[in-house]
Amino acid sequence: MRVRMVFAALLMVAAGVGLAGPAVAAPERPTVTPAMTGNDYNGFYVIRQNYELVYWDKPYGTYQSHLIGPGWQGTRLIAGLSTDQLLQVRDDGTLWDWKKDYTDNDRWKGYFVGGGWGDVTQITGLGPGSFMALTSGGILKQYYAPGNQLNYAQTGYWVSPGGSVKITGRGQGSFFGINGTGGAYTYAWNAPSWTSTYVGPGWGNARLLASVTPFRFVVARDDGVLVEWNQIGVFGPWQGTTIGGGWNDARLLG
Repeated sequence: MRVRMVFAALLMVAAGVGLAGPAVAAPERPTVTPAMTGNDYNGFYVIRQNYELVYWDKPYGTYQSHLIGPGWQGTRLIAGLSTDQLLQVRDDGTLWDWKKDYTDNDRWKGYFVGGGWGDVTQITGLGPGSFMALTSGGILKQYYAPGNQLNYAQTGYWVSPGGSVKITGRGQGSFFGINGTGGAYTYAWNAPSWTSTYVGPGWGNARLLASVTPFRFVVARDDGVLVEWNQIGVFGPWQGTTIGGGWNDARLLG
């Protein structure tokens, strides 16, 4: 990504199947030590057109890129759960959980979770060990792995609220959704159902989304421009800030 994605390319979670699986190292995947340090959750992941995985964070007011490594061909979806956990759905319909191993030179290692994820169109992180998946049939499912292990259990199952076709998490029990007509809403779980807050129209050009914090997410638009959206106050409106162009280079955000 350069200012190549502007500033050095500026800037930068199934079908109710059994999800528990053995923790085995993923084949042909990078084990490159990432450049990032610390415990900053103000970031997101990108897979570029050259199949490099990059982490982008914003510790000092501008986004910075940290190369994790190449070799991410065959990846269909990604979702960042934290700075040291990333989910991957592969083209073969398998789910993999990637974790940063602090006992092995901070290397990233992949663990097989299970198959049957071919009908999932979107995944988004809600926090460590927790994510949402949206299926092609418009079903929204929530998963959680106690103790951040690999035994993910389905904890929620709903018809996608508001007909959302694109989602990005905002933490436990909350997400941002865009429906098929480009209308955007925020959703919060208020048992026994979801409550929605209308954000506005005109979101049909949002090609990729990634959560950064509960009150911030980024959008890579169809025109290659990356926009950061921040909610002004807990219940306030959303305000967009253009980060820069060149984001056609992003294959996936998470």
